[in-house]
Amino acid sequence: MSDDVVLVCLYSGMGGVEVGAKRAGVECVLSIDCWDEAVRTNALNNPRARHERITFGEGDDGSIENVGRLILESVGNRRYHVHGSPPCQAFSLTNPHERRDDRIGAEQMVWFFGLLQWLKDSEHPMWSWSCEQVPPARLGMLRLHNLGECNIPAFIRKAMKQPTLTAKEFGSIQHRERLFFGEGFTPVKSAERNTIDDLLPHLRGEHEKAVSDGTWDGHFAEVEGEIDEDNKAWMRGNPTVCLMGSLTPGRYGCSWTEDNYGRSFRYVFATSGTTTSIMHHPLSLTYVRYLTLEEHLLLTGFPTDYQFPPDISQSDRHTMMGNAVCPLVAEGVFKGLRRSVDWWF
Repeated sequence: MSDDVVLVCLYSGMGGVEVGAKRAGVECVLSIDCWDEAVRTNALNNPRARHERITFGEGDDGSIENVGRLILESVGNRRYHVHGSPPCQAFSLTNPHERRDDRIGAEQMVWFFGLLQWLKDSEHPMWSWSCEQVPPARLGMLRLHNLGECNIPAFIRKAMKQPTLTAKEFGSIQHRERLFFGEGFTPVKSAERNTIDDLLPHLRGEHEKAVSDGTWDGHFAEVEGEIDEDNKAWMRGNPTVCLMGSLTPGRYGCSWTEDNYGRSFRYVFATSGTTTSIMHHPLSLTYVRYLTLEEHLLLTGFPTDYQFPPDISQSDRHTMMGNAVCPLVAEGVFKGLRRSVDWWF
């Protein structure tokens, strides 16, 4: 058996996990997702891996046994790591409360946990595994398990106790918190702390020009009474970035405003020489321009030459990046995996 460990990535999206694994020296041999545009984008950038479009849990193709056999066929006699990022929307606190439902979120989590158990019991068990989810999923899943509405294997319940990871701990400007639990690795965090100014220094000049032109003051009427004078002064002096895909003049962000659809965004973040992370905030403001695709790739940790099939819309490209696992976090996880493998062999 080879001493190398290869990656199998499920719910793979556009390939954030694969980018991080590659940087850490771990080859991906199989990626599976249900969204055709994401599968094609991933395949374009990771041509050495096998790529399949499968909806897990649906039909014979999406059964645990079929996917399990596909994994064993793809890894051959090599040691392998299985990663999964089941959909998180039903668990997420950023969803409107009436759309949050632990039972809906649990469906794919239970399927993935069942696959892990199947592989653990197979003739060629996995060497290690990981699962990425939003933090509320931990309590939601354990609550359903305690109520007897789902069964989480003991080895997974133990792993779910691992601490939450924050993207900024790995050198990202994001302050995205995620559960990244599993077996066989201890994440390697980064001492590097990038700022948005470091990554996109040209925004400072754009902001200064907009202020001098007076084009960054008109939005205040939309949120009169919601932003105090100190914050208005701060906003006039600092450009901000929205990871929904725009450069915005505000310190805060939220959902579309009802009477101004298309002119305000959910997530808006400060950029400054001292800012090393970005977080969600509640107010809504008007955008100045969209981020370019290259700017968005850079902010989310992808290489700026990451490719997309030409027929995929700009909206879908930005959606993929918003859904992707931060490559810098994945890199830290797989560096930890490589250390574990090197220690054993």
